[in-house]
Amino acid sequence: MSSSSGTEKICTVCGEDCSNKPRTKDARGNYYCKECYEQASAQRKSKAASPPASATDRRLVDPAPLSADMMDQLIAAAPVVAVTAHCSQCGFALPPGGIICANCGFNEQTKSAVSKTKIKKAPRGPTGGIIWPPLVGIVSMVIGACGVLLYGGMLVLGFIGSSNDTFSSRLTPLGTISMLTWLAAWVLRDGWRIVKRDSAGVTWIRYWAMAKLLIYGSCLGLFMSIPIRPLQEALNKMGHGQSQMSASDFKATFLLVMLWFLLWPIFVMIFFFTPRIQADVEQWD
Repeated sequence: MSSSSGTEKICTVCGEDCSNKPRTKDARGNYYCKECYEQASAQRKSKAASPPASATDRRLVDPAPLSADMMDQLIAAAPVVAVTAHCSQCGFALPPGGIICANCGFNEQTKSAVSKTKIKKAPRGPTGGIIWPPLVGIVSMVIGACGVLLYGGMLVLGFIGSSNDTFSSRLTPLGTISMLTWLAAWVLRDGWRIVKRDSAGVTWIRYWAMAKLLIYGSCLGLFMSIPIRPLQEALNKMGHGQSQMSASDFKATFLLVMLWFLLWPIFVMIFFFTPRIQADVEQWD
């Protein structure tokens, strides 16, 4: 079967192409040629006028032919399929009567985009298939505990001091040791929080890393800016006339020691700003 227009319109009843014949179409897009439509219309009228027939007597009765004017009226009265509207923002097809675009969320009534709510993923199990939280937390706790024991002991000894030392002479080293003890207690506390998968521990251990990088970095920068000659003279005085270590070697040693102390803060800063790790931390309490 073919059509001169290139588009076939198949009758639902007889299966013939009715693209070049008188036809009609219902609301669901089904086509009916004139003969089948007349036959179906007459059958419905016959059923409405006569009492219901038994199942064995039901058969298709040929209806009386309709006039050409009546056929034109039936075709004109056939429901027209509604044309789908389009979103004025992105051009996506909208259902009849639709207001909000399913593609971009644009509201045709308010002329504004509907905000998309972020769907939070369901939290994973206690381990989540990742072993880094307890490892990072345990290492942080070990570093913090060692610092508290070391610097805390030095702080106690500094307060006891020697009977020959004045309190003013011990004030500067005591302040430095107190700051180091405080930083060690800080990382100890937040390491325990990370082991418990507490997102506040991640936030505060990043603050700890920033504070340590700022303090130690400033001290390193100030020390490395000291000229070689004054530093060598100070080392000679400490060595009672001639130091066994040159100023350049002393600077290199101090640089390596400071970098060793900054190794864990640098790792924490890089690790906890990784997008995958941040996404995992968002699932914590």
